Formats: sequence, structure tokens, C-alpha cells
Amino acid sequence: QSGHPDMQSETAMADASMKIAHIIESLDAGGAERVLLDIIRLRPSVTAEHEIICLAGEGALAAEARGAGIRVTALGKRPGFDAGLLWRLCRELVRMRADLLHLHLFTGGLWGRLASWLTDIPCVLGVQNVDDWIDGWRLAAERLLAPLPECTVGVTRASLELRKPWGLPEKRAEVIPNGSSRAPNPRSRSTIRQAWGCGSGDFVVGALGRGVPQKNPSLFLQVAQSVKNGSLKFVWMGEGLALEPLKGTKVLLAGHQKDPMAALSACDALVSTSTREGFSLALLEALRSGIPVLA
Repeated sequence: QSGHPDMQSETAMADASMKIAHIIESLDAGGAERVLLDIIRLRPSVTAEHEIICLAGEGALAAEARGAGIRVTALGKRPGFDAGLLWRLCRELVRMRADLLHLHLFTGGLWGRLASWLTDIPCVLGVQNVDDWIDGWRLAAERLLAPLPECTVGVTRASLELRKPWGLPEKRAEVIPNGSSRAPNPRSRSTIRQAWGCGSGDFVVGALGRGVPQKNPSLFLQVAQSVKNGSLKFVWMGEGLALEPLKGTKVLLAGHQKDPMAALSACDALVSTSTREGFSLALLEALRSGIPVLA
């Protein structure tokens, strides 16, 4: 982000121990959440103090964040409209004396921009998806808040083009594609496959992602059920309520993977059944591991 003209002053401030608050709904084990941790951990040359504020619960990656010395605070957002959430968020920002807000995904972007407006703390919005699902009051809120961030960073040009009719200033928009810092890890392939109940002669078809409707796990199940070849094994790596219909089926639910690259190495192919993606980290890491991808 420091290459963007509007961000040069923020980078200079970061060298003077800038305090940055990263606002996200939770640290569930998803691509955007993993990228957030990488952004913090892979910038050792920048002297800055980072905190992560989870608007809802902490999520599976919170322990990993704390292990890296990052403070994580959960505000316990209730389902639907939580009237007290904005006050709790602003209180946290005042407590930590934040100099900059880094906002992630729709929920973090919505509440974070409101808090930025109330506290007069500048913000940067990260757009990880092509959010063509936004309508109704959400669209009205986006139109109102679009001009507020100092910079809006999208992982693809399409993710930003969608927002221009909503009032996104083109001079404050920047594309920074996702990247992966993780190297392929094939050493645990046989151990992981054995734990999954897959033999050396089996062909393992994997899916990596949170169990949310956007990932469309029901389609992955349909594919698995349509295959009659017993040597093809189907494995979903991740957690979430949308995976409940897959329990007790041909699809093995492998749960949260602390080392996604090692889990990918145990697969022979990766399938993405998502209805929409921005710049899928799972597909990027599968390709980096030399695993064929079907999306």
C-alpha cells in the first residue's frame, strides 16, 4: 500500500511507531483472515503497533495471532443490528489511541468506516470479494461511506470497478493482488492421508475453505455422490455451519487446518465450488504446490 501516493504519509507515520487497528468480523480460518495475519507478520521493517478487533467472536486464528504477539479483542457483536457495537468499537479505538484503521470484508468495512467518521481516525478499506450481492440498505450504506477511506485496496480490478458507481473515488483506489508467503510442504503428505483414511492408491479431491454458503459445499457433495469410482476420495478442509449437510456422507470433513500447505500436499486435485470469489488464496496456494485446480 505504501506505493500509492495517498498512502505515503501513512507509511512515514508507521516508521514513528504508528498504532494500527485491524477491524474484521472474526478471525475464522478463511483466506482474508490469513492474509490479514501475513500483512502484520511480514512487515518487520515497519515500526508499528498492531491490534486486531473482532466485531463478533475471535475465531480459530486468534490463538495464532496472539502467538505472534498481536493483541486480539472481541466485541461480541450480536446477530442483526447491534445498537451498542459502534460505541464499544469507538471505545476500543480511543483506548489504543489508534492512528489508522485497516478494515476487512463487508462487516469490518461497514462498522469501521462509521467508527472512522465518529473518531476522525483515517481508514484504509480492504476489498477481498466482488461484492455483487450487496443491495437494499447495505447498498445505501456503501454509497454513503464509499468516499470516506483514504484508500480502498482491492485484490482485483473487478472488485473495485463494481464500487465506482457507488461513489468510490478512482484516485483513492489501488489493486494489490493476493500473494502467499507459504512454501509447499509435501513432507506430511503420507501422514495426513493416513489420518484421512486415504491409501497411496487413492485419488484425493480436496476443497479448502470456510463452511459458509458462498463456498457452496452442497455442490461439492453433489459431485462426490455422482462419482462411482471408489478410489476417488473427497475431503473438505475447513469448518462452518454450511458443512452440516455433509456430515455422514461420502465427503470427509477434515476440519480446520493449521498448516494449509501441508493439507494441500495431501490432495491430488483441488476443487472450488464457490459462487463468487475475489482472488482465492486456496487456489493460489494449490497452484503454488503444483496441484491441479478445477474451479
